[in-house]
Amino acid sequence: MRKKMLKAAGVLCLSVVLCMGMAGCAGKENEQPEPSDVHMTNESGYNEEIAADGKNSSNEAEGGQEDMNNTDAKNSGEIADNHEEGVFYDGANLSGRVVDFSDAGCTITPRTLIINEDGSMEGGIAAPGYESEETNIHITYADDVIFQVIYFSMGSQTEISREDTDKNSIKKETDVNIFGTSQDDKQWIADKVVIIRWQ
Repeated sequence: MRKKMLKAAGVLCLSVVLCMGMAGCAGKENEQPEPSDVHMTNESGYNEEIAADGKNSSNEAEGGQEDMNNTDAKNSGEIADNHEEGVFYDGANLSGRVVDFSDAGCTITPRTLIINEDGSMEGGIAAPGYESEETNIHITYADDVIFQVIYFSMGSQTEISREDTDKNSIKKETDVNIFGTSQDDKQWIADKVVIIRWQ
């Protein structure tokens, strides 16, 4: 009889612990930010607000695109002669990884950065092999495009050196920053391509 009571008490305690654990997990959904509190940006700082249904309203997207197009030429011109220590992507219009390349240009999968209302950031890039043609961006090189490679130290997270290069340095899975102008959402003309390499 005593064994049965101890077994019943043990089962009861285990049930209480499991219920408390499940109740604790159920409360997590209340701590998640509302979809209207989330902003999305690429590394160039272009912001777009995500509406509650997860899609942008067409007016917001069009207004954001106009603002972005107005600053493209300005950003491209400012960065062309920027050789400050540690500055490698300020003013970049796009950042991403090459998924395809040719002599005339390349296709990149862009990096994204989500900035929450509380200031925290989440971001990333599609894993190799999981890129989507819907999100990929096609880059055409301008006639006078500039190519540079910047080497960074993985340990100190600082720039080691930079050097001029040519389009032959662009290969699949190369990390690049693009400075240029937008033709539309999926087509860009690059005035400068900066290749990022970590050592």
